[in-house]
Amino acid sequence: MNTNGGGLSCVHPGMYGMFVQIEAVEQLRGDCGERQIEGAELALANGNGGKLSSQVTAIFGTESTL
Repeated sequence: MNTNGGGLSCVHPGMYGMFVQIEAVEQLRGDCGERQIEGAELALANGNGGKLSSQVTAIFGTESTL
């Protein structure tokens, strides 16, 4: 689930960069206010670049999920 509205609502998808990772960490910290997912303990962030020629996926977790 994209909790911040995604590239079409937030910024151009090609310029999305670190925003998915920032959102993931903020969700895990409980800092997202109205868009907060209660009990979030695990987050996956995926990004692409170079005209979709490179992909990166990162998985984040809280201390209780490690």
